[in-house]
Amino acid sequence: MNKFSFNIFLISFVFITVFSSAGFTYFSCGKNVSNDKNAASEKNISGSKSLTDEKYSITHETMYDSSAKYNYVVNVKYPQIKGFTNKETEDNFNKYIKEFVTDHVDTFKNEMISWENPGVDYQSAYEIADTIFYMTNDVISIRLDGYTMFAGAAHPNTFFYSINYDLKNNKVIKLSSLFDGSYMKVISDYCIKELKKQIEEYEQNPDLRWIKEGAGPKKENYSVFNFTSDKFVVTFPAYQVASYAEGPKEVVIPLSVLADVMKKDGALGK
Repeated sequence: MNKFSFNIFLISFVFITVFSSAGFTYFSCGKNVSNDKNAASEKNISGSKSLTDEKYSITHETMYDSSAKYNYVVNVKYPQIKGFTNKETEDNFNKYIKEFVTDHVDTFKNEMISWENPGVDYQSAYEIADTIFYMTNDVISIRLDGYTMFAGAAHPNTFFYSINYDLKNNKVIKLSSLFDGSYMKVISDYCIKELKKQIEEYEQNPDLRWIKEGAGPKKENYSVFNFTSDKFVVTFPAYQVASYAEGPKEVVIPLSVLADVMKKDGALGK
């Protein structure tokens, strides 16, 4: 068995084993990034203080479904806030996440209708957990960490979505509301440099065209972003900047690097 085939086998085995025990784990940046599906988890990045003076709590709702006809199982847990001072904001935030997750689950179910299942010994699966990066009375930054397996496919896949919400102004935080000027180039240049270092740990000659295409200065390349009090974090799913065998990648950028392009009245500039 060559090295690439072994890596594919190993990654598939880890995914199946970890998710069957109701936990989500993936590896990137040389770190073990784990998430407990049964409770909100704090993302600790290089000593960042992730949770601060919050006066509300995180609870979880479960969405479980299965189909004998189409041979799939859905097991999703998504966060909800409880006890926030502004009830309207709490309701809007909770509704936003619930509808977001429900839409993606429905898409998976619809795909299962036309999916040719190879037999009863194979089952498709769709799972979501979450990671809490930052949580204050003004903002909350969450990443939804997903796993999907289409029965009969060569291997499972992971996927990621980020939910960044301005609790003070009751609205979703977009990348363009945090930065201005040439921010895409600044973020992209940093990520390309760091990704090259990460991937060189696995192979001597990383595909620079792949990295530059997947981490180039396009907003679609940076749809999964989160932040803490002093870090900006970008997650790149498998295949975006490197092969499946190398897994998803995560780049952590100190906010000091982005100071010149940070909006002073944005969530990061306050």
